[in-house]
Parts: sequence; structure tokens; C-alpha cells
Amino acid sequence: MPTRLGCCDAPQKAGSRNKLAFHCFLSMDLFRNYEKVDKVECPVLVMHGTDDDIVPIESGMAIQEACRKAVEPLWLEGYGHNDLPNEICLRRVREFMDQMDGLSWGWNIFVTNLATHISVNL
Repeated sequence: MPTRLGCCDAPQKAGSRNKLAFHCFLSMDLFRNYEKVDKVECPVLVMHGTDDDIVPIESGMAIQEACRKAVEPLWLEGYGHNDLPNEICLRRVREFMDQMDGLSWGWNIFVTNLATHISVNL
């Protein structure tokens, strides 16, 4: 079964191109996402914090630009790498799922259950 949609949270375009990995893996590039993302045929949602000091926002923007079927991204002003706000992100994921014909009912149940588990009101 082909993939129907994708969601990227702070995507890195390459392993050696984020600040942490740059120092550790200077001579190799383990995650060559920038070379692969244009082959993704399903709609993709990219979410990224503007103050991410692990994977710079430019990486998320590059992935967004390279996606053939990217939807409106979610750039989270003032947020970093591990502090993206659950409520805002889950609400955007739900909106994204609602745009996908035939998929929203199952994913809405999943997102609602996840939101309940982490105490988020959608």
C-alpha cells in the first residue's frame, strides 16, 4: 500500500548539516534527506521551530521547498527543537488529516486519543 501522507517535525536535510552532528560526523553524511524528499509522492506537512539550535529552521525550509506535494508548513516562532507546543502541533496535524480524503476519520481518532493522553484540548 503506498504512503498517503507524511508529517515532518523539525526535519533535517542532512545529518552532517545540523549543528550537533556537524562536529561529530564532519566527514560523513548519514541522512541525505535533501536528495530523497523530491521522490516522496504523498502530501507532506513540515513543522519546525524557528529557534531550533539542533536542526536549523533553514533545514526545514529546504525540505519544505524540495517536497513535490508540500502543504502549508507550520513554522513555530520562538520554539526550539524539543519544545514544540503539543496543542498547536496536534491541531495542525488534525487540519492536515482533514484535508486528506478518506483518511481523516481514523487519524482524527488517533490524534484525539493522543491529545487526551497528553492533556491537550483540541
